[in-house]
Amino acid sequence: MMAYLALYGISKFKKLEIDADQIYWSLGHMKIGQIFPLNAYTEIQCILIPPHNPDIHLFKLKTGQEEFDINMSEFSAEDQRTIQMLLKSLKIRC
Repeated sequence: MMAYLALYGISKFKKLEIDADQIYWSLGHMKIGQIFPLNAYTEIQCILIPPHNPDIHLFKLKTGQEEFDINMSEFSAEDQRTIQMLLKSLKIRC
């Protein structure tokens, strides 16, 4: 199943893009920063800061030595649910 998602964070120019085998940030048509592979070895860790009354909600994606962080507070509640559903649909281990 192919999945693709492009979400705007707080900055209207920077987009989080997710497809079936990679996740990355982009500006317009340019990929910026790290292009992180999504595969059977990708694990997701959810981090709440502080743990008891979280203000920051992070997803940390790991594959071997590589890491990719998504600060969920940069997205609307609807976009947060969409990101979570898409990552689950790609069958990434949580």
